[in-house]
Amino acid sequence: MRRLLRYRPSPAMGVAVVALFIALSAGAAANLPGIGLVNSGDIKNNTIRSKDIRNGTVGSGDVRNSALRAEDFKAGELPAGPRGPQGPPGASGAR
Repeated sequence: MRRLLRYRPSPAMGVAVVALFIALSAGAAANLPGIGLVNSGDIKNNTIRSKDIRNGTVGSGDVRNSALRAEDFKAGELPAGPRGPQGPPGASGAR
């Protein structure tokens, strides 16, 4: 009998095992479909709007080439192109 009592777990050990089980199962539940995480398969096409995206999170890799136009940028954000050739002189004015 003494031998059995010697190996009996304490209540603190029982609480620790229960806490460990809950912590491990909560991590597994986060990967279940429909719980917490949103994947690209969960979003219907053309349903994400500008107000749904946090500022500063869309990078150049997320934008298709040639998808943006000059009017999508603020003044001064785009670099100036090369200078064009000099045009012909205008007509002289009346004096």
